Amino acid sequence: MMPAIDSFLTTWSSRVLSILRIMVGLLFLEHGTSKYLSLPVSPSTGVAPVSLSGINGMIEIVGGVMIVLGLFTRPVAFILAGDMAVAYFIAHAPRGFFPLLNAGELAIIYCFVFLYLAVAGGGVWSLDHLRAGNKASRPAWRTPAPGRRRVVRCRPRAQFAHSHRGHCRRQLLANAAIAASRVALLPCTGERSAFSRTASIFPKTRAHSLGTVLFVIQAIPQQFRYRAPEALQL
Repeated sequence: MMPAIDSFLTTWSSRVLSILRIMVGLLFLEHGTSKYLSLPVSPSTGVAPVSLSGINGMIEIVGGVMIVLGLFTRPVAFILAGDMAVAYFIAHAPRGFFPLLNAGELAIIYCFVFLYLAVAGGGVWSLDHLRAGNKASRPAWRTPAPGRRRVVRCRPRAQFAHSHRGHCRRQLLANAAIAASRVALLPCTGERSAFSRTASIFPKTRAHSLGTVLFVIQAIPQQFRYRAPEALQL
């Protein structure tokens, strides 16, 4: 019974966060539409755009729309939290110390809800979550362009601890397999030795270039050695 409840709470916690974000955004947007669009009509309808209330109305419209959509939720919510804090100390705090008496309860609630959204994010039902999913679905590696050689690079030895030596060896083996297949397919000429052909395939790393090239020459299959007998007799 408990695992089922835990699974239900885990699934719906992010969804309820999205519902909270949407409802708070709509209520906050209502203040801006009332000032500029008379929707609905209120005592603050028809404010001057250059006044303090008019500037705050623009913030309410833009910020409310972005909070409802869940677009850039964290930075927008952080800005709106600061806006509500300033609004409380300018418009409500001079009326008295207690929020119940100075009518500043709503500004405090908005401030801390936006602060929570700035930390928690917009939830699963948001454009931010959709953008993050699209980025995660992109491949971590890119297919090399035609004419470019794809080589598994190995970092310098000084950066590796003892536990990472096995991983470095596997990278060297992968480099050897790629280079051995390319060396076997390259045309053999007297002017260009197998050593120079193999060295041109690998990146010029300071720690592994020479050792990797020697390993590749030893790893060339026996049936391909007749193509460059003078160069492979090391």
